[in-house]
Amino acid sequence: MIYLIKFDHNGRRSETFVKEEKTPEQVQELLNDGFLEISETEYQLLIGNIDGQEYVRTSSGEFEPYVPPAPTQDEINLQIQQRITGDIQDYLDEKAKELNYDSCLSACSYFNTGVEKFDKEGAAFREWRSAVWSKGYQILNECISGQRSSVPDKILLISELPVLEITY
Repeated sequence: MIYLIKFDHNGRRSETFVKEEKTPEQVQELLNDGFLEISETEYQLLIGNIDGQEYVRTSSGEFEPYVPPAPTQDEINLQIQQRITGDIQDYLDEKAKELNYDSCLSACSYFNTGVEKFDKEGAAFREWRSAVWSKGYQILNECISGQRSSVPDKILLISELPVLEITY
């Protein structure tokens, strides 16, 4: 099988067609538009089916392993933020589920209901949630600013967060 492939400015495969599925006129139009004929073996190499590594086409026409660009600091910071805030939200929700609430938000909504048990749990969750997020954002800022040498895993992160205390 022969493929008609257009490569982007980085040599990565973009649009791809099977030559045999096109009319001769369509093939010529694609070739005129910058598409190249690529063999089955080269195609399998490009998509990573030969050695598990994706390849790109160099300006000299050779194929070399694709090396993704290093993430920017903004991308790294976003990943750190998503991980820390996700771990914190999971922790808050897991604690609420231990007391048969759907989530931390649900537990907080039971504040001031007129039922003593729910009022105490709702009040405790609201106060605790604020304390947890306050500490969590402090940790996040320390990670992003470089004050910490590494981002804590979930277990370490949780160990640094305030503990829920409910007084009945």
